[in-house]
Amino acid sequence: MSDLASRPKKKKSKNRWRPWLRALHRDFGYFFAGATLLYAVSGLMVNHSSTWNPDFDIKTRTVPFSLNSDRDKVTEEDVIRAIESIEDRGEYRGHDWASDLRLKVYFDDGSLVTLLGSDSAEYETVRRRELVLRVNKLHLHPTGWWLLFSDAFSAALAFLAISGLFLLKGKNGFLGRGKWLAAAGLFGPLLGLWLGGQCEPISKIV
Repeated sequence: MSDLASRPKKKKSKNRWRPWLRALHRDFGYFFAGATLLYAVSGLMVNHSSTWNPDFDIKTRTVPFSLNSDRDKVTEEDVIRAIESIEDRGEYRGHDWASDLRLKVYFDDGSLVTLLGSDSAEYETVRRRELVLRVNKLHLHPTGWWLLFSDAFSAALAFLAISGLFLLKGKNGFLGRGKWLAAAGLFGPLLGLWLGGQCEPISKIV
């Protein structure tokens, strides 16, 4: 009994909140993993929208197309007859004159442009990237219940960022190496805020 009495009592941990913080950080990370990937992929596609269209697949091909060189003699029947030689074409919707010699024909999947006197035309097809379009819509135009989920996701990201600072202690914690990494990571956002709209595209800088 004397040995038990002489043993020092274990001190209660001052950081009993840390296991709870780790558990919440872990579970929030699991729960919002899908939303994080969705926003990450969509963000990459929108970032590079200047080099490609993330919502629509646009293709142009040269097709055989010939009409009378006299605009006054060109009828709708002539236009319909001329498009019959085009393979893999959409449904004819109509046509109009962009100029005296420039004819534009409309299809349900795109349009065709030709000059009178030419024996070919440029056929441009426009097809929706259904999945990508939906993903970008969720990212850029949240509505209804998704707006509430998106707000919760934004709050969760803030929690994950803040809680991540306090998950570890010691030399690998925030007060150790963490504060230097956090400061370095802030450089990019702060530089972006300072430069604002003055940032030049990378292609121009290179």
